[in-house]
Amino acid sequence: MIILDNNIGIVIQPNGITISNKSIVFNKLWSRIRSSVIAGFQVVSSTGPITHEPLHGIGYVIENIEINVDILPSILSYEDLKSIELEQEKTDGSTIMSGHLISEIKDGLYISMLSCPLRIVEPIYICELQCDTSFIGSLYSVLTKRRGVVIKEDIIDGTNLLLLTAHLPVAESFGFAQELLKKTSGNGTAPQLAFSHWSNMKEDPFWKPKTEEELEEYGDANKFNELNKIRLLIDKIRKRKGLPIEEKLVVNAEKQRTLKK
Repeated sequence: MIILDNNIGIVIQPNGITISNKSIVFNKLWSRIRSSVIAGFQVVSSTGPITHEPLHGIGYVIENIEINVDILPSILSYEDLKSIELEQEKTDGSTIMSGHLISEIKDGLYISMLSCPLRIVEPIYICELQCDTSFIGSLYSVLTKRRGVVIKEDIIDGTNLLLLTAHLPVAESFGFAQELLKKTSGNGTAPQLAFSHWSNMKEDPFWKPKTEEELEEYGDANKFNELNKIRLLIDKIRKRKGLPIEEKLVVNAEKQRTLKK
């Protein structure tokens, strides 16, 4: 969603002239760049800066617009230029290129987004399964390992079977049935999975230990990235899409040399 601030104005650079949003000139300028602003926002909202996935629940407030004086003759008439105290002969006749404007707006939106704390959301399955009560410990260990959360459990009357309902992240569901059957020696049924909702992952993927206490607990930043599950998930997605990631290709290298016989 894009919102215009109530006190928004267009600043003409390098003159520093501000055009009020209540003037006719403002409406003419805004009508020319409005479609490019919307197109840039649509590009950003469909491919976010972290994993190039669609964004959820995001909005931008435009507080100020700056336009170079050289492109005004291609938008405004001579009377409009005279009303804002500009001479047409002082410009070089440059025009607005829609593709370039969309690219600049996209980069600006990306930069403003990366300057704020970012979180990613992940899809969650609702999982229903049955297991013998004697293997309940193994069942819970598999769910805990895969970040599953049990929301309901009942014992079927007249049997030793436990009916369990849990939330399981989609990213952790691959190989879940095979591991469950292996850990429970075949006493756990194949889980029934269905999409439930989107969940906000509260961990900061870009947080790094800085203080002495944090460095003593987590180690340096490179070792902490190996423990940060959110960062590992982001790197996995970016690597699959061919996007650059912070990865050391050579960890322990030695200089190669030729020994004389």
